[in-house]
Amino acid sequence: RSHAYERAVPHLAKVVGQGAWSACGRRKTQEDRFVLEEIADGNNASLLAGVFDGHGGNAASTSLAQLLPSLFSVELAGILTDGKEKAASADLRKAMESAYDMACRTYRDGCDELDTCIADYDPREGIILAAMGAKDVIAGSTATAALLSVSEDGADELSVLNCGDSRTLVVGKPRGGSSSDSVVHFSTRDHAPSCEMEIERLSLGKDKGYSQPKCSMGRWRIKVGDFQYGLARSLEGSFTTSKGIVSDPDVSVVNLSDVVAEREHACIILVSDGLFEVIDNEEAGRNAIKCREEGLEASSAAKQLCMKAIDKGSPDNVSVVVVYLD
Repeated sequence: RSHAYERAVPHLAKVVGQGAWSACGRRKTQEDRFVLEEIADGNNASLLAGVFDGHGGNAASTSLAQLLPSLFSVELAGILTDGKEKAASADLRKAMESAYDMACRTYRDGCDELDTCIADYDPREGIILAAMGAKDVIAGSTATAALLSVSEDGADELSVLNCGDSRTLVVGKPRGGSSSDSVVHFSTRDHAPSCEMEIERLSLGKDKGYSQPKCSMGRWRIKVGDFQYGLARSLEGSFTTSKGIVSDPDVSVVNLSDVVAEREHACIILVSDGLFEVIDNEEAGRNAIKCREEGLEASSAAKQLCMKAIDKGSPDNVSVVVVYLD
């Protein structure tokens, strides 16, 4: 699309605000976890943001929130020992992927060895609960994480990792556009059982014992043992992973120079799926932009999005991380 403005020399994006909020909503327990940390190592400073939506208890989501920042720091330090003074965007992305993979393996191995993280099913609530004694299914979690440099020079790329149906959005008001133009610049892909790519992946793994998605009463599910999952990818125990619900993430790169050149009031939003049960990407983006236009801090924007989802009747936990860019 052509714009009515002249594209300036690309400049790097800078973080000018960050905040998070989490609400239990109508659930009995809070299984969401989030992380929002600046991690410094020598000449490098990175902002790691993440939202982890647990199910069957908070064991998996808590493990990711606790392990990912520290493992990322270790991985980044290892890259810098190769003689580099400053990590490039590709280095940061590699460190984040390695840290996530290690966090997932650590969780699975720990649950297998210690026989912890056990899950149970509550038929009245229709959800899996933790700590009864079933050995096949343990607590699990989706994950969405975003990483960018917060050095004085700014960042030219945003690295996004996504597994499950929590989402990362990059939004902003189009410069020179109309009020009807979409504010969504980027969105991650949900790993739902109804997704054609996931159906094909699981079909190719039939000979490995992968479960196959089925639609019943208009809802897609994947049966694993006695339980049914509404996800095709997630951090789970070894048994569920062997049935095809894997923790392999999508990894995307967003050019932040393009974002800040083409859009004003740009925001990065990381959200658990409790919000998207009642609010779509466009509405979420417009609400965040409106908060920023009104001068609200990023934490207040995150809180308003959470409260809006609960007011609209979301039955789930809702967690939101908001980062403002210029």
